[in-house]
Amino acid sequence: MSPLRFDCFHKCICCFRIPVWLFTVIVSSQAMAAIPETATATMEGSYRRQTHVSIREGRWFLNDHITYPGTKAEGLLMNVRMVNAVFEDRNRTDFNPEANTEEFLTHLSDYIAHGVRAFTICLQGGMPGYEGAVNSAFEPDGSLRESYLQRVRRVIEACDRLGAAVILGCYYQRQDQILRDEAAVKTGVIHIVNWIKASGFTNVLLEIANEFDHGGFDHRSIKTAEGIAELITLAKQTAPGLLVSASGLGHGRLQDKVAEASDFLLIHFNGTRIEDIPACITALKKYSKPIVCNEDEKIGAEGAKAAELCVTNGASWGFMHVEVNQYHPFVFQGAKDDPVVYAAIRRLTSAERTADERLRLIIETDAGGDPDDEQSLVRFLLYANEWDIEGIIANRPATRRPENKNPADTGLDIVRRLLDAYGQCYPNLVRHDSKYPTKEDLWQRTVAGYDDTDDAVKLIIAAVDKDDPRPVWYSDWGTDHGAAENNLKRALDRVRKERGAVGYARFKSKLRLSSYNKFGDHTTKIDPPFPIWVNTFQPELEGKRWYHRFSALTSRAGGFDLEQDVLTDHGPLGALYPTDTNPRAKEGDTMSFLYLIPTGMNDPEQPLWGSWAGRYGPREDMPDKPYYWANQSDTWNGMTGRDNVLARWATDLQNDFRARLNWCIKPGKEANHPPRVIVNGSEGKQILHITALPGQTVSLDADRSQDPDGDKLMYEWFVYRETGTYPGQVTLTNAASPSVALKIPDDASGKTIHVVLTIRDHGNPPLAAYRRIVIQVGGEASARDKADEYFPAPESQGGWRKLDKPEEIREIAGMDPIKLDALKAWLMQSDDRDFAAVVIRRGYIVLEVERGNSAKTDARRVASVSKAVCATVLAIASEQSQQGLTPRKMQFDDPAFDFIPWAQPLSDPRKAQVTVRQLFNHTSGLCPEANGSDNDGSWEYILGHTGDPRTEKLAFDPGTGCGYSTHALHHAALVCETVTGKPYDQFAIEALFKPLGIEHWWFQYFDGGETIGRHPTHGLGMPARDLARIAYCMLHGGRWGDRQVIPRWFVEETAVPTHTVTSPELRWRFNPQIFSHGWELPARLTGEEGRSGEGIPADARSKPGSGG
Repeated sequence: MSPLRFDCFHKCICCFRIPVWLFTVIVSSQAMAAIPETATATMEGSYRRQTHVSIREGRWFLNDHITYPGTKAEGLLMNVRMVNAVFEDRNRTDFNPEANTEEFLTHLSDYIAHGVRAFTICLQGGMPGYEGAVNSAFEPDGSLRESYLQRVRRVIEACDRLGAAVILGCYYQRQDQILRDEAAVKTGVIHIVNWIKASGFTNVLLEIANEFDHGGFDHRSIKTAEGIAELITLAKQTAPGLLVSASGLGHGRLQDKVAEASDFLLIHFNGTRIEDIPACITALKKYSKPIVCNEDEKIGAEGAKAAELCVTNGASWGFMHVEVNQYHPFVFQGAKDDPVVYAAIRRLTSAERTADERLRLIIETDAGGDPDDEQSLVRFLLYANEWDIEGIIANRPATRRPENKNPADTGLDIVRRLLDAYGQCYPNLVRHDSKYPTKEDLWQRTVAGYDDTDDAVKLIIAAVDKDDPRPVWYSDWGTDHGAAENNLKRALDRVRKERGAVGYARFKSKLRLSSYNKFGDHTTKIDPPFPIWVNTFQPELEGKRWYHRFSALTSRAGGFDLEQDVLTDHGPLGALYPTDTNPRAKEGDTMSFLYLIPTGMNDPEQPLWGSWAGRYGPREDMPDKPYYWANQSDTWNGMTGRDNVLARWATDLQNDFRARLNWCIKPGKEANHPPRVIVNGSEGKQILHITALPGQTVSLDADRSQDPDGDKLMYEWFVYRETGTYPGQVTLTNAASPSVALKIPDDASGKTIHVVLTIRDHGNPPLAAYRRIVIQVGGEASARDKADEYFPAPESQGGWRKLDKPEEIREIAGMDPIKLDALKAWLMQSDDRDFAAVVIRRGYIVLEVERGNSAKTDARRVASVSKAVCATVLAIASEQSQQGLTPRKMQFDDPAFDFIPWAQPLSDPRKAQVTVRQLFNHTSGLCPEANGSDNDGSWEYILGHTGDPRTEKLAFDPGTGCGYSTHALHHAALVCETVTGKPYDQFAIEALFKPLGIEHWWFQYFDGGETIGRHPTHGLGMPARDLARIAYCMLHGGRWGDRQVIPRWFVEETAVPTHTVTSPELRWRFNPQIFSHGWELPARLTGEEGRSGEGIPADARSKPGSGG
């Protein structure tokens, strides 16, 4: 990766030795159901593979099955970068590599359950958030270290068992120096390829180098396109059939030679703007190879958008969570790392559910025991139009007498008796909804599940094995004495025995439970766990099972009357509703399917969100499994308690039951039907997802909603605070009207706000319909508090937060206090000038050194640092000009002297060719440092009108050479004045300094006589803490809080050279590729290029996207 870190203004430290304070800133940047079924053949070696990855016609396959069939991501390979899951640091004794790997593997199944099918790991890791780590599986001669490979093997085999691939990287720029020469690099490739072969791995893709064109690599064979293409070819010749590639920098491009040699194209999108992703993908399609982004550090809503754009444009996307997974201390919590990103991956890799798509459902009932099963079956059959019912299993071989008075003698006969009654109602039911299944269809799916029969087990296995991407929901209604063993348990026992651990895991991954627990060890002891289990029976409340609350809360809700509304004159199905239970309308099993009825406000995959069966939270006794039970409480009608999660819907659900009983006997025009809800033009029962920013006003409009019976509609909007992650108060305007508005609170960034709309009609009985709107605010707060969420107040109001204790510096900021102490000592002894320095990491000052200057208030001259500031100010001016907010429009490729009327007539006609861009990157030909002219003087002198040939004539044609230039930035200050209509200093203060809370500054002025007048130059002074704000803003993509202060395009363009000159800089003979828009790229300096002959240490040279 290319870590977002600045080693700012190195010239002040190592090159020019000018007497100014020192400033340094270091800041951090910001579903199992698709697993293939078969696994047979092996490559050579001892390990018997279970997952095989391949490419066919440009699409990805796992075990000969296309990935994510029937989804937006079909044929793609969604992945995450977990390179430090196998990390070690031989310089540290306080880090346990084995425990770190184990922590990652503990959550591996959760990543896979959310749609991830490949994990990038690396034999030399990635940037751990600090310098100096020794992390390599290679010895200096290219041989392999077995202790390192053991961790890599664990990860590969774990992924193999779970149906996932591994993108195995070889070389990383901070570690390739370990290999002593080019021969060792090639030897390393051969060794690792042979290790893959010998191990029999067929789920491994090889990445020769991470960002091969990174300036931090030493070896030619890695850092050049020709060299990396040779290594790719070498790997493929060593192991024909192994898929090999190498990744480029974060700009989303790949050089031709590398692309042509690769089996698939590996790209990174770290430094790529979201809006540029489609164009990057399009440009690579000419190679007709799969395109895989395996590193993008965008998080939250921005990361989700990047993933969506990649998938939409036919490229796989890979997530890298720098702060959580990559920087020490490493954190692996599955989807909790970034819930928004992983929810997006899961959506993209799951079959889309349309508004009328039903869940697949199997129920298992012990009808013939407690008569409450038959009560629930009456209700269940009235909702048969809402699901695809795959099976009804009756598991009681003999009716239990005298408790059950049903005339049928077996559970199967009791269910069929109810089906006969349903069949009599069917001609009328289907007039109200054509999706009701026929009696015959349900009859053939209804089987006995007795201990001496096999039909139920076969039905379950056939349903799960069916070529249907939808999972199967299973509901066991609770069995007691006299019933058979649970049939899903029997089916799982058989699958485990016949298909082994892998087949068992794949079978189980397609199951979901809304059920009592009758599955033995399969729920708690045999891995993997079910993807989701919602226990609608527990925990107890007031000494009774949770389902006992159903009757207590619903039997009289809304005036419901069992005799009148069910038993009397409502057709043959209602007449079979037994009343000999305690309580009379017990329906103990109803909540298991009530949870699955699509109402418009529930999603069965989200138990915490609520349903007609209430809300369900994680089981406290099984915190490591996706298992839920009824432990949640709601505040409703001024009271808080568990009952409210069900009671708040009781009237609506009972009225809906009454209406469906009416459908059994009444024609369409005489019965009532629920309203059709349409919100913001979207109709259906699917959850509506919206993104918004803090402070934004969100409008929700349901005015187009309709009632099929022509009834008047009533609207009720409310914020369901218990189900969102934002805990504060959110106010809805006009909550009883068709349209509402809500303002997103300023402190809701990264949170979700749930709004539920209920529309009720005036029919008999009155019916309700719902729509849930989930508003995702800004970027999602992830498993660790990120610096992205923190922007310091002005110094007069508290300023930067600061860490002083070594343990806090290490744990919170991820910095080594010992190395910071060494840096402080180096600063103090480097020379005897006054200075102030700050080091900032994750929004904390971790080092502040002052000698004679205050880091808070001394606005001493910052010398060449002002060049970067000036270019930044000009970028803001350019952006504003394109929006029509300034007197003149300007882009960086415009002729600079068109905006400098004071320079006319031009002292050198070639000046007319100089662009604004060339003023910043030192290719303009204005070269005072090279030709010995003074940096300062009058404006006549700067503009070439004093007769001095050194300022009168350009040193070279614009764009053909490189000469460091203070004068060029003086010219840029005049460009700003013309474009904005304001002196440079005024515009800089208004557009950059004040928005960032900068409070101290001074500007340099030159006089120009009567003709030119007095104008500010680009030269300025500023305290260390204030200047840090500019770099901090750059590291946040130009954002400060909720405001885009610096254009994002400028931030990204500064990460790479902005010219093509290759000849050395004229005076100091620098590599010209270190120059960008005023900002420099120290990663492109070698150790010999500083004036002292030492330059900047390789591990301290960094700039986003620059290869540092």
